[in-house]
Amino acid sequence: MKKIDDIDVKILEILSEDARASISEIGRRIHKSRTAVEARIARMEQAHIIRGYRVILGEQGPRVGPANEAFLIIRHSGGSDCHIIWNEIKEYPNVVECHSLFGPLDLIVKMRYAQFEELMAMKEHLNGISEVREVTICPVLKTWS
Repeated sequence: MKKIDDIDVKILEILSEDARASISEIGRRIHKSRTAVEARIARMEQAHIIRGYRVILGEQGPRVGPANEAFLIIRHSGGSDCHIIWNEIKEYPNVVECHSLFGPLDLIVKMRYAQFEELMAMKEHLNGISEVREVTICPVLKTWS
């Protein structure tokens, strides 16, 4: 893929502010045709510069998706393996967030799930990664906010 230019950056800025902005609106804002904007967006999607469009609910938003949450505590084999493990799980839609830690634990992954089997399948997947030494699952019983 060719490098992104200033026009691509402007498109990305507009989509970052409003992922629902229409192609026509983006074209008007950057002074390009609808066809040109559509082609640029398609190129950036194919190159994985744009990897998706999401709804991110605020604190006041309704709870959507699987009702159960768990934390997976991961210890890896050493070195700086956190990014390798993250790359293995980041595409899973039920993975909410992942934190690399300093201290006796290496990673904490927050996950949502509908069935306990989904949580166990993620644990099995993680245990199959050579850099993972130990996985502890901690289903959430109650949350206060």
